[in-house]
Amino acid sequence: MRKPAAALCLALAACAHWAAPLRAGDDAHAAVQTRPVTRAQQLRDEVRVCMAWDQPLAALAASAEAVAREPDSAGAWSQLAVALFRNADMEGAEAAARRALKLNHNDPDGHVVLARCLDTKGENDAALEHLEEAVRLDPFHPAALRLLSSQLDHNEDRARIVELSQRYVELKLPGPSGHMFTQNAQKSMEVLKALGETATDVQPDLDKRPASVTVKMDVDEDQPTVQVDFSNGVKSGCLFDTGEESITLSPETVAAIGAKKIGALPAATATGLEMMDVVLVPELKVGGFVVRNSIAGVGTGDIIGPSVFHGYRVKMDFARRQLVLTRQPEDCEPSEDDLNPRAGDAPGLRRVRFRRHGGLIWIPIQTPDEAAPLKARGAWGFLDTGCQPPGLLMPRYLQALKSEPGKGPLTLPFRSSLGGAARDGKEEVMRLLPEFRVGLLGGEVRADKAISSESLSTISQSIEAELDMIVGWPMILKSQRAIEVDFERCVLTLEPRETKKK
Repeated sequence: MRKPAAALCLALAACAHWAAPLRAGDDAHAAVQTRPVTRAQQLRDEVRVCMAWDQPLAALAASAEAVAREPDSAGAWSQLAVALFRNADMEGAEAAARRALKLNHNDPDGHVVLARCLDTKGENDAALEHLEEAVRLDPFHPAALRLLSSQLDHNEDRARIVELSQRYVELKLPGPSGHMFTQNAQKSMEVLKALGETATDVQPDLDKRPASVTVKMDVDEDQPTVQVDFSNGVKSGCLFDTGEESITLSPETVAAIGAKKIGALPAATATGLEMMDVVLVPELKVGGFVVRNSIAGVGTGDIIGPSVFHGYRVKMDFARRQLVLTRQPEDCEPSEDDLNPRAGDAPGLRRVRFRRHGGLIWIPIQTPDEAAPLKARGAWGFLDTGCQPPGLLMPRYLQALKSEPGKGPLTLPFRSSLGGAARDGKEEVMRLLPEFRVGLLGGEVRADKAISSESLSTISQSIEAELDMIVGWPMILKSQRAIEVDFERCVLTLEPRETKKK
């Protein structure tokens, strides 16, 4: 086999930390080891099969082997990028995607993965351009069709979204992931058709929107709550949930405001994949912020997420018990100055980048005395003010914590239900961590009684990136006095409490 080039050595070094779990009893990887060198298209098909059957480590093994065998193949590099993104190595995925496009600018997989990486950093326009290019190169590229349809404007581009979604459905993709995303595309088309010409998420003209809005936020040990005014004079104290990407309403609130059912959509919750009815909310007000015709799921309670406030920075001031919205300039995107200190900054205030995944806020996390695999690959959590346990650990992350003898937290099994936005959930065996600490956002916080459950694995499958932990409300409240979320620039502005420094 020819000697790898310098760029290949760097890529293989970036993947080396996965070697132990990849080679531990993985049948798919064993098959890759024994097969002869294959064409890039065959490698692409193999990785897609692994992805469709939710085998991210097997996909990574196959793609890493492909790059080792074919270091000058754009297809091998782009499939490595696909697998790296699915395993939540976003920097590695971007580097591999750019390498693929340097070898062959017409590689659609490279464009798709690069688009996904750019989107997590807030680079919207560039991400959209790469998705458009992928569909131009391959009009039936599954991921490109699905992702582009989700990125387009649901009002201006509705007809095209339906056309792209229909093309995706007709592919009849195999495996659990293929079935899940096909069902989502089908149900989304039904919702759009039910809407007809009705515009959604309608805000007043820009010059009529308030520059800032400040409202009371109730803060206690259970959850943060804000009052939302709906139509028909209905008011509700809604859980303000950074783990909610839109709105969820109880059946009682839906009936009171006369919201019209427009279909049903699948949703990933702590209890697994659920089918939720969706309704059209005529009007929603939080202080001076107003939006009409929002789409909401129907679940167990009234919940609103920060990404609903499109065009505004969202500050959760726990110390002052306030929710503060600050209007953004139009078309703002990340810049080099975003993290710089500003006049009037409070003592200790700092700004950090986060990765945006849909409406979720992804941050790096660490645990003390981590097992070697976690020290090498790092871990991700997302901030979830609606999660009442201190944290929820994905099964794969819990396994990694215990991957070295004598290391990792001891757990206690018990039977209960986590509950979810769609329904209360079934009882199942869960693992409780009596003593546990987590490093996040520059400090180290106790997370005793964090929980792990098999039902949580559906979340990583649905978002197509390997999440490690859901950072719950108790940890957020313990570590921060205030958090401002800038979704457009992917910046968190933090006013931390006194925590053990990392």
